[in-house]
Amino acid sequence: MSGKKKSSPVARKRILILDDHPMMREGLAQLIGNEADLSVCGEAENANEAIAK
Repeated sequence: MSGKKKSSPVARKRILILDDHPMMREGLAQLIGNEADLSVCGEAENANEAIAK
């Protein structure tokens, strides 16, 4: 055996960003987008908008 473990695909966690400041949503989306195991599935300004998505 080579001693190396084969990497298995990791399920990406989907994140909904909820914040009333557009700049915060954009910044968080960029940070989350850089993570291999995370993805942004949507953004919302308030709870009602988030529930509708």
